[in-house]
Amino acid sequence: MQDRSAVTDILDSFHGMLCIKEPSGEILFANRYMREVLGFDPTGRCLDMGLECIGEGCQRSGGESLWKYGDRLFLFVESQTRWNASDAVAMIGYDITDSNRMEVELQAARDVAESSSAAKTRFLATMSHEIRTPLNAIMGMADIMLKTDLDERQIHYARTIKSSSCLLLKIIKDILDFSKIEAGKMGVEDREFDLADVVTQTVDTLRSQAEKKGLALFANIAPDVPSRVRSDPGKIQQVLVNLLGNAIKFTENGFVTLTVLCRPESDRPFQENLKKIPVLLQVQDSGVGIPADQLDSIFSSFTQVSAHSGPTREFGGTGLGLSICRKILHLLGGDITVSSIEGVGSTFVVELPLEMVSSGQGKRMRKERECTEAESEVRLGPCAGSERERLAVLVVEDNPMNAEVTRLFLEQIGHSMHLAENGAQALNLLREGDFHLVLMDLELPDMNGNEVTAKIRNGLAGERNASIPIVSMTAHAFVEIRSECLEAGADAYLSKPVELETLQACLERTMAGAGSDISKVAQNHVPGDSVGPVLDRDKKLAALGGDGEVLRKLYSLFLRDVPGQLETLQDLVDGGEVRQIADLAHTIKGSAAIIGAGRAKDLASSLEQFARKREVDTLQECFFRMRQEYCLVLDTVRGFLENPDFG
Repeated sequence: MQDRSAVTDILDSFHGMLCIKEPSGEILFANRYMREVLGFDPTGRCLDMGLECIGEGCQRSGGESLWKYGDRLFLFVESQTRWNASDAVAMIGYDITDSNRMEVELQAARDVAESSSAAKTRFLATMSHEIRTPLNAIMGMADIMLKTDLDERQIHYARTIKSSSCLLLKIIKDILDFSKIEAGKMGVEDREFDLADVVTQTVDTLRSQAEKKGLALFANIAPDVPSRVRSDPGKIQQVLVNLLGNAIKFTENGFVTLTVLCRPESDRPFQENLKKIPVLLQVQDSGVGIPADQLDSIFSSFTQVSAHSGPTREFGGTGLGLSICRKILHLLGGDITVSSIEGVGSTFVVELPLEMVSSGQGKRMRKERECTEAESEVRLGPCAGSERERLAVLVVEDNPMNAEVTRLFLEQIGHSMHLAENGAQALNLLREGDFHLVLMDLELPDMNGNEVTAKIRNGLAGERNASIPIVSMTAHAFVEIRSECLEAGADAYLSKPVELETLQACLERTMAGAGSDISKVAQNHVPGDSVGPVLDRDKKLAALGGDGEVLRKLYSLFLRDVPGQLETLQDLVDGGEVRQIADLAHTIKGSAAIIGAGRAKDLASSLEQFARKREVDTLQECFFRMRQEYCLVLDTVRGFLENPDFG
C-alpha cells in the first residue's frame, strides 16, 4: 500500500492530465490535475467529461490525439501498461495551449512580414519604373541636344542637364540596390566569365574621369590569376566601379591603381572547395585618406568621409556605396577591408573566392585591352567611317516620350523606326512588314512585353519572324526581370534610361550574332553545302587593320571554347532539349561570325531556328552537317595557328 501511495503521490505531482483506464474506457485512476480540471466525485466517477476530440478520428500517429477542454488544448499520448495486474491504457495529456497560441501568433506575424516584404518589392519595382521612364526621356533629349549646333552657353546648359541626370540615376540605383539587399531580393548570378575582361572594361569606363582630373589610372593583373572563373561578373564590376569611382573622386592629384592577385597558398585558410581560390582586388589611391576615427564606420549605411566633424556635403553622394559593396561581396562569399593614412591615401582590398574554370593564366593589361577592343570591333560590325547596314527597327513602346527618344536615337545611328503602341499592333505589323529587329518594352497596355516575345517565338507573328532578334527594354532594374526577358526568348536586355552609345552597341552586337540578313528565317530544309570559303582569313584580317596578333587571339579563343560547346550540343540534340539547343547554337553562331566562318555561322543559325520552331525531327541531320563544317573550321584554325608565318 505504501508503494501504491508513493506512486500515486508522484503521479499527482505531474502538472498535466494523467489517467489509467481499462481497454473498455472505464477510468481506473486520474491524477490530481485531471481530477481538478474535469471534476471527479469521491468514488472516482468523472463529473464533467467536457473533453472534445479535435480532428478526424481524433487519433494521430504514434498514439497521439488532440483534445479541447474549454479554451485549453491538450495533446494526449496513449501507451499500453499494467494496473492492478490487469491490462490497461495509460493516457498522458500535455497542456499545449500557450505553445499553440504562440505558434499561431508567430505564423500570423510571419504572414504579415512576408506580405509587407512583397509589398515593398512591388513598390520598389513600381518606383524604379516610374522614375526611370521620365529620366530616360530627359537623358535622351540631353544627348540629342548635345549633338546639335549649340553655342557655348547652350552646351553648358545641356551638359548640366546630362550630368545632373546621371547623378540622379546613380542615387536611384544606390537606393534601389540598398532596398533590394535589405529586403533579401538582391539576386546573384553564377556563370563563367573572363576576369581580365571585367577588369579591363571597368578601367576603360573610368579612364576619362581620371584623365579629366589629371590622374594616372593603372591596372595590373598578376600572372597566376586564372583567366576563366565562375561568379557574378556584373556584381564584381559594380563593386570595382564604386571603389575606383570613389578613389578618383577623393584624389586631387597623383594616381589610382587596381591590382589583381591571388592570395599566396601559405596564407590561405583551409578550403573545402579546392576549385575556388581567394582572389584579391586592391584599389589604392593617393587621395585625401580617411580619418582614423571614421575607419570603423566607413562601411555603415549613409556614412560619408569627411575631413571635418559633424554633418557635411563636402563630396556629395548618398553614403550607401561602400555599404552596398560590402553587402554584395557577402552575397558572393567575399569581404572587403580598408587601410588608410589621412593626407596620404587609402587602400581597399576585396577578397573573393572564385571558382577556377580553366588553368589559363592571367593576361597582361595592354594585350588584353588590344584584344578586347578588336573583339568589340568585330562583334559590333563595321568600323567608324565604313558603311553600316540600315536597319528597319520595330519599336514596341506605349510611352510617347520614350518612343520619341528612341526614334531620334535610331535616326542618329542611321536606322529607321516603326512604332507599335501595344502588343497586338506589334504582332500585326510583323506579319505585314519586313523588319530586322524588335525593341520591346515590357509595360504595354494590352499584354506584357514578354508575352509578346513568346508569341513571336511561337510563330504567331509569322514563321519568318520566329527568330527575329528581340531586345527587351524596361525601366525595371531587377535581375529577375532580365532573366524573365531572356527566358521568354529575348536576345538581349537593356535597362532604361538607355544612352545612345549603349543602344548602338547593343543593336550591332545583336546583329553580328544574328547574321547579316537577319530578317530571313531558314526554310524547312537542312542546308547543304554553302557557298564561300571555310574561313575568310584575309577579309577578317583586313577588318582588324592587318593586326595578326589580334586575329591569332580570336582563333585561339575559338579553338578553346567551341569543341566543348559542340560536345554539349550533341548531348542536347540527343535529348531533344530544344530551348537549350537554340541558346547554345546562338552562342556558337556568334563565335563563328567573329572569326569569319560564314558557312559555319549559317549552319548554326539554321539549327537555332529549327530548335526555336521545335522541329525535333530535323535537329539530328542539321547538327550532323553543322558539326562536319565546324570540324573543318577547327582544322583550318589549327593550321593557321601552327604556321610560323601567321599574320
